Amino acid sequence: MNGRISSIGSLALVCALLAGLAAAQTPPSPARVNELINTIKTSKILGNRYIAAQELPNVVSQLPPASVSDPMVGTLTALLSSEEIFVVHYAALSLGSLGPRAARAIPQLQAAMGKVREARARAGYQVNPQGAEEGLCFAFERMDVKSPDCENGQYRY
Repeated sequence: MNGRISSIGSLALVCALLAGLAAAQTPPSPARVNELINTIKTSKILGNRYIAAQELPNVVSQLPPASVSDPMVGTLTALLSSEEIFVVHYAALSLGSLGPRAARAIPQLQAAMGKVREARARAGYQVNPQGAEEGLCFAFERMDVKSPDCENGQYRY
């Protein structure tokens, strides 16, 4: 009898774990992009903002092209003005994953590169911009934009 109860308990535990994993594997959708952006903009917890920003390019890159609207591109572009440099990095990767469909973000990408460059100049290599330059260079390359700061999609340090 104890073996049977143990088996039922183990089965219940496995089912609970699989249900949690399924919930964590939210499929890419415009609604998921909006949830992530909302977390980035409103969460008071740095870790939550970072995790949402980190997930954003993966979700955006998996969206069917027809589901990427102009307002979504605009919202992603607005993230480039964030004071949190990791948000700039992941927003640039997200826009880069859209390629030419996000070309209207080029002026904001260029402005973000200038902002990152200024942060580097002020603090030198004591500032770790979390690879923001790399994300921006990736976006420029995917949009076929030449930047004096980038070569082959990578930042010229």
